[in-house]
Amino acid sequence: MKDLYVSVERRYKLYSGEYYVQGVEDAIFFERYLNCFRKVNVIARVEVVNEKPIGFKSFTHSNIKIVPIITTGTGILNAFSIVNLIKKIKKNNAVLILRTPGVLSYLLSLYSIIFKLNFSLEVVTNPLQEASNLTKNKILNFVYIKTFTFIFKLQLSYCNYASFVTKNEIQNNFLTSEERLSDKFNNYYSSIILDDEDIICREDFDSRILRYVNNDKKHLIFIGVLDRSFKGLDIFIKVIASLPEKYHATVIGGGLLLESYKQMAASLKISHRINFKGYIHDKKIIQNIMSSADIFVLTSRREGLPRVVIEAMAWGLPCFCSNVSGVSELVRKECIFPVEDVYTARAIIISQTPDELANLSRENLDVSLQYKNSVLTTRRMEFYKKVTCSENFTFK
Repeated sequence: MKDLYVSVERRYKLYSGEYYVQGVEDAIFFERYLNCFRKVNVIARVEVVNEKPIGFKSFTHSNIKIVPIITTGTGILNAFSIVNLIKKIKKNNAVLILRTPGVLSYLLSLYSIIFKLNFSLEVVTNPLQEASNLTKNKILNFVYIKTFTFIFKLQLSYCNYASFVTKNEIQNNFLTSEERLSDKFNNYYSSIILDDEDIICREDFDSRILRYVNNDKKHLIFIGVLDRSFKGLDIFIKVIASLPEKYHATVIGGGLLLESYKQMAASLKISHRINFKGYIHDKKIIQNIMSSADIFVLTSRREGLPRVVIEAMAWGLPCFCSNVSGVSELVRKECIFPVEDVYTARAIIISQTPDELANLSRENLDVSLQYKNSVLTTRRMEFYKKVTCSENFTFK
């Protein structure tokens, strides 16, 4: 078995020799690669901090380690360290997988092309949406879209293999029909880890169905990391403000923007209707909150195939989503509203009858079973074996 180097766009913190992360890309997340690789080296941007990060998980594993690209905290990368890393991967005949799109994956792929290092891709979100949400400046926005699209297409051209988080959506934007059927690009799977304990039990599911009939009040839920605005909590708050008083909400997620969102809720005079829980590490606590919820709402400005929607569906929740990448493969078109369209989101939510909510609950639970870990593991293993074999090929 070979060693693997895999890039990730998540930023980590280094305190007193120990790495910390806030988000799903913890050590457990990368264990999937150990089915096919001896050791996993996670290439990530890392910020050195002087205080132990609050609300972060420690990243420790005997066979999984962080390979840090030290930043100043503003995202400036050390180019020299990347060159040395590329040379090391090539010398050790290790495997390189880039989780793309993103600045780090783009840089690593460009250096890999220059130094003729084989690499494969895991496409985890739509590059067009990724680029279009970097700035509101129209000129810069145009430049980002053109530049990032060009680099992504370059990645597709030079990679050995690519797997996509969507079944069809991202592929349709960037590949011909012939390419989509090729062995190089006919791979897809989500990065979600959905085991039996992540699926609602019959008792909790039945309780929710009864609640739709017996309770007039409705409990909405939002889950997302709040370090950047693309998760759209500001849109969610506006949706709550537009709904009648009987609609209240719970927000799970921490980050740099949390306090500003609390102030926004206060300015709209709906603080009493939104319970900000902050970051929650314990999955059981999140599931208990989802058990008491009636509706899940995704208000993101960009996504790939949103894991959080699949997790909510597995907990039997009706899901109403902004029209970002991947959601059309998960929920009915009647449950999708345009990005940032508060009033269409309101209209969809407020029009739901108890019977319709119950039907969506059953339907979503059934769909979520397609993303169980037992199903996706087979697809991932097939791709990783493909990638390992491809390392013997001549660089393209």
